[in-house]
Amino acid sequence: MPSQTPEAVIEAQRQDWNRVAAGWDKWDQFFNRNMAFINHRLVADARVRPGLRVLDLGSGTGYPALLAGEVVDLAESMLAVATRKAKTLGLEHVAFRTGDVTSLPFETGSIDAVISRFCLMFLPEIPKAAAEIARVLKPGGYVA
Repeated sequence: MPSQTPEAVIEAQRQDWNRVAAGWDKWDQFFNRNMAFINHRLVADARVRPGLRVLDLGSGTGYPALLAGEVVDLAESMLAVATRKAKTLGLEHVAFRTGDVTSLPFETGSIDAVISRFCLMFLPEIPKAAAEIARVLKPGGYVA
């Protein structure tokens, strides 16, 4: 059986995450309580502080991005939930967008810190994604 192309894997994941977004939203408080330590640890390990430009890869419904900064995720439905939560919290400095981690929509050296909770393990081309993360990260920036 031939293996799928990276593009086919990504598209299948996009469809899967969009399909389950309502469930993640329904159980949001449960996930937030039970994964809060991970979110806070990522933000702390990335040395996030006011004034930094932070990129959260695969933020899904908004965590840990709601603690941190800018977001790129694959699934539009997940980001709709995250956007609603950010507005409820009055977080106007957080922007959500869909995208491909192997082709990030940011200038070279424009991001102070990159965080990711549940993204990299799903990527079909991790070396390509790592190179792209390194490209957008400022010299001396942090990855967590």
